[in-house]
Amino acid sequence: MKKLFVTALLAQLALTGPARCDSKPEKAVAAQNVIAQNAADFVAKLPPTVFVLVSSKNEKEEKMKELGLLGPTPNTEFFVLPPEAVKPKITRQGPPDYPRGAGPGKARIMALISASGEVTAVCCLAASQPVFAGSAARSVAGWKFQPAKLKDAPVPVLFTQLIEFNTEIR
Repeated sequence: MKKLFVTALLAQLALTGPARCDSKPEKAVAAQNVIAQNAADFVAKLPPTVFVLVSSKNEKEEKMKELGLLGPTPNTEFFVLPPEAVKPKITRQGPPDYPRGAGPGKARIMALISASGEVTAVCCLAASQPVFAGSAARSVAGWKFQPAKLKDAPVPVLFTQLIEFNTEIR
């Protein structure tokens, strides 16, 4: 596997508002701690070795550009999750809260699935409006997965997700 180097800078995008996982305050605080306020915060939460989900050569190029948005990642090596690996499977996924007064929009989120299947870091790469960034990040922070496995060992994996907000389906 080839080591991937990441060098571009991320345009800072603040994620505001309290996390809403459920009615228990300790859960909300835990989810808020998963959401990175900026790229440096997200990079600091990455383990030394991370696999990246890609399904095609074109997607690999897109993922490398997205990783480039994080800026320097001197303490983390990125590898593409090989085809023989078991990909993570979502076990719990909730929809994002629709921000009041917002029209349609979208947010592109990058998240880290730990070797235990928990989402341990979330960063918004881009959003059509800042309110969509926060809502999408809070939603993804609450997702759960069966972890990815490489040679029967669970491994941490980065994935990106486009969350679309449509006024017709709220």
